[in-house]
Amino acid sequence: MIGPHRQKFWMKPLVIFLIAFLVVNPSYAGIRHHTGKTETDVSGTSDPQGFSVKPHVFTPGDAVLISAFPDTTSFLNQVFPIDDRGYIDLPIIGKVKISDMTRQELIDFLKENFRDYLRYPYVNVKPLIRASVLGGVPHPGFYYVDPDQTLWDLIHMVGG
Repeated sequence: MIGPHRQKFWMKPLVIFLIAFLVVNPSYAGIRHHTGKTETDVSGTSDPQGFSVKPHVFTPGDAVLISAFPDTTSFLNQVFPIDDRGYIDLPIIGKVKISDMTRQELIDFLKENFRDYLRYPYVNVKPLIRASVLGGVPHPGFYYVDPDQTLWDLIHMVGG
């Protein structure tokens, strides 16, 4: 007979991971910092000298999910990791620096450069963040997740 303290040996590392993850990323816990600005206000922000500042959505080390709807067999329908210099490796074109692009600029770039290869011009781009899952889960490792997903979605993705 296994004692009650031995039955749940995996719970302690999981709880420690969850607490550490929520401390680093409070947005996953449902904590939102309200700045009083709407999304349109953020895109047109400027620094104190009056220069326009673009929101950087593509961070080196993360990834971008590109999908060409409704053509589900398109070569663009996949996750492209962003390397440490901010580049992704696209088919046919090669390396493209996206860390200084906005989401709409990347969509326009893809539509322009893949015009001859896409049957439908509907391209969607979604930035993904990299999460490291360690501890008592069936499949620990690095995962690319949608920033809008919850922590519980990530735990379900790793089989926990």
